Amino acid sequence: MLLGFRSSGYNLKFLATSTVLQVMLGEASGFSTGGPGKGMHSILNKVLGSTGFIAEAKCVNMAYKNVGLFGIEATSINN
Repeated sequence: MLLGFRSSGYNLKFLATSTVLQVMLGEASGFSTGGPGKGMHSILNKVLGSTGFIAEAKCVNMAYKNVGLFGIEATSINN
């Protein structure tokens, strides 16, 4: 599932704001592979831990010339 919203393109001043928000939200997965950032928890990781049906969640931020897409993508567990 993807919950997306129209955002600014790469030539507009709000691109920096949406990029910072993307980094703050981060991404989360139910499986940890270790490596850099081990033990760091994003906002989406906290949401993932509180629900039992989300396998992965990540923030999406795509910018094109005049328009962009900002949203959250989630994958559910198939039970």
